[in-house]
Amino acid sequence: MAEMNKVERFFVNKIIGPFSANSNYNTLIQALKSKLKKKNKILEVGCGSGEMTKKLADKAKITAIDLDKKQIKHAKENIKNATFKIVDATKLPFKNNSFDAAYSINVLHHIPPYEKVFSEVYRVLKKQGTFYLVDVRSWVFKSRIPKLIGDIYERTEPQSVIIKMLKKQGFKITNTSSHPFFMRITAEKR
Repeated sequence: MAEMNKVERFFVNKIIGPFSANSNYNTLIQALKSKLKKKNKILEVGCGSGEMTKKLADKAKITAIDLDKKQIKHAKENIKNATFKIVDATKLPFKNNSFDAAYSINVLHHIPPYEKVFSEVYRVLKKQGTFYLVDVRSWVFKSRIPKLIGDIYERTEPQSVIIKMLKKQGFKITNTSSHPFFMRITAEKR
């Protein structure tokens, strides 16, 4: 995963990020409701500028990761009650069974191979830990929308393929829902 170009960063931070954080907040709270306790550790995979981190940081111990140094710098400057790290989601530097929950909001399309991300999240989650995943639906990358924000190369798979990948890693799918632009999947470590 490379750093975003200026146009993509603007689009993500000023338009998509706030919209996504607001539209996905209630479903995230619902998915993680039993895990949102001050003592619980939650991993945010791909925090960007920290829109969702800011909303959850007072509810649990959030460790937020991203590979984009500029995004992490921005998040650290604006959010003081969370831990931010520059980390590759395919090589998590955390011990096995160290998080009560994890979530990733509109990040997956930036970091193939997805299987490696799912494997790493599964490894660091405690037994019965929840993984909440939201990403852009696959049709978006076949449309003209990506061309409007610059030279981006991302893609994602259909929701059914993502579910198969999660199950292959050992996750039990506990909920799915669709939105015209987003797929939402809640999974649990067995």
